[in-house]
Amino acid sequence: MGGLEKASVLLLDAAWIAIEEITPKSALKELISGSVVAIFAHKSGESWNYEPMTWDRWLDEAENGTSEDFVRTPRLTVYVPTIVMCTKFVQFKPRISKPRVNRRNARELYGDRCAYTQKYLGGRGNLDHVVAKANGGIHDWSKVVYSDPELNPRKRDLTLEEAGLPAPQIKQVTTVPKFARIGQKNFRPEWVPFVFK
Repeated sequence: MGGLEKASVLLLDAAWIAIEEITPKSALKELISGSVVAIFAHKSGESWNYEPMTWDRWLDEAENGTSEDFVRTPRLTVYVPTIVMCTKFVQFKPRISKPRVNRRNARELYGDRCAYTQKYLGGRGNLDHVVAKANGGIHDWSKVVYSDPELNPRKRDLTLEEAGLPAPQIKQVTTVPKFARIGQKNFRPEWVPFVFK
């Protein structure tokens, strides 16, 4: 059972669309209850074949699949599926994720370069409100940039024109559904058709 506590199981809705990663414990619990079926994944040449299986059938045939993770009881060994699928259609609204407005995320977004001068900052940059908060600027990605720490005292609460600064190159931050991050930590090759479309 080595590493099982770090493993993930891909949860699909009844239309074979990835929803999220769940724990092996949750997957087995839902499989036993009948609310999901295990997806038996096996490779055939270069492509994957997927076959839904109920709990009883999973117990009989799972040892031939791709899962290396299993749970032992006194009477049987249960392999943990790598993919499970809901047996009924579920109403699913993706949770939207937008990175927090902070210095670390700004540094990553701007590639550690000043939005005004494009100068490499080596991690010394600051967050700068294009329109100063004192003048009604808001703390949002559409109004905040990563800038050279030498420019902020010069700019203070002045407009860009008053401070003699060029218009910054504001990077667009996209909001993505949380399920778009599936597989970043516990990626399995058999997840490819469901995660990367």
